[in-house]
Amino acid sequence: MHKKVRKKVYLHEMVSLRYLLQHLEKFAVFDLSEKFKREKLIHRLVCSVHFLLMYSLIVGHLWSTITRASRHPQELIQATLEDLILISIGIAVLYFKTHSTEIIQLMTIMESFSRANMSILMKYNRYSKIVLLTIFCLIFCAFNGHILEALYPVADDDLKIRQIVYRTRHPERKHPFDVRIPFVDESKSWVYEIVFLLQVYTIFVLICFTTLIITVLPVIIVHMRGQYDMLATFIEKIGEKHLDSFGFQIYYTNIEINASYYVMMEKRCKDSSKQMFRRIRAYERSYLKQIIQFHQKLLMFQEKVGILFQLTLLSLGTASRNSGPQR
Repeated sequence: MHKKVRKKVYLHEMVSLRYLLQHLEKFAVFDLSEKFKREKLIHRLVCSVHFLLMYSLIVGHLWSTITRASRHPQELIQATLEDLILISIGIAVLYFKTHSTEIIQLMTIMESFSRANMSILMKYNRYSKIVLLTIFCLIFCAFNGHILEALYPVADDDLKIRQIVYRTRHPERKHPFDVRIPFVDESKSWVYEIVFLLQVYTIFVLICFTTLIITVLPVIIVHMRGQYDMLATFIEKIGEKHLDSFGFQIYYTNIEINASYYVMMEKRCKDSSKQMFRRIRAYERSYLKQIIQFHQKLLMFQEKVGILFQLTLLSLGTASRNSGPQR
């Protein structure tokens, strides 16, 4: 009996959960790698700066909505929608930060997913790339629209509204997101420029945060679909002779890693028909057991994903109901 185990293939360029979390780590949301004490200190400092900028923008914009935008219906509607978006992003980032252990556990399970069928794997990896690029383009355009709008001259009608609503010395000067800083006129020189630059950097961070976080669930679903496709191909082989790419009969020992062995012709010839029947029956039971274990693993992973993201949706839903402007 000669065993053959196909080598496990690692594709570092794949758009997987690890890929997304590694990029979130660059913005100090996750900490996946072992770092020295000094590196950990720098990582936490960067994390603190990003969180301070993001939540300062959220609080400043919400305060502006409550105290200024409420003076005019048109400004109130736009500012409220922006508040809902910013608060949802803030909650999602905080949720991912506080539930990093569970998300890393999902990543560990995904890394043990079957790579038995590389054509299926690469097919769904292409889908993951399309999802990532589409979400990035949409979010990039949406946020950069705010920056471009702030750079264009304000129309006369809008200028009159801004004079009534914001009551700053230079109402024609806009930031990407209108904020209110206590005891400071945000339209004055130096203050205006500093706030504008800080907002541009914060928007860049928000684009990265939002793209990566929103992409997590679709990428998980896409790769799960690929696993179910692989499972379906193994189910279709029940009751059939299993052949390798060269047409030789093989016997699977682990369908998840595509491990199998050959039985030499001499061995098969020496076996009696009764022994052959028993061996085939034993292999069919083993093969069916492997399929059941594979399916149970996918169901367990699916349940973990469902629990984690149900809590996320509940958190965002609660925030949306409670974040409306107050009078």
